Amino acid sequence: LEFVSLQASFGCLINIVLFFRCSIAVLVDADPYGLDILSVYQFGSKGMRFTAEANGLPLRERATWIGVKATEWTS
Repeated sequence: LEFVSLQASFGCLINIVLFFRCSIAVLVDADPYGLDILSVYQFGSKGMRFTAEANGLPLRERATWIGVKATEWTS
């Protein structure tokens, strides 16, 4: 179920980015799951590599991480 919702949101985001030619801000946690979600939006995933929407998309440089990074944590 999680993959289906991620694939659906990725497809919607692709249409918005390509139509409006805009950048996106990705707000995720600095844990492994958040970084995994960020990498899917920036670079795609193995499961989506055969879809026509995922080939040659410019999300790599258009996706900006706005979450708290591990270097910003204080003890």
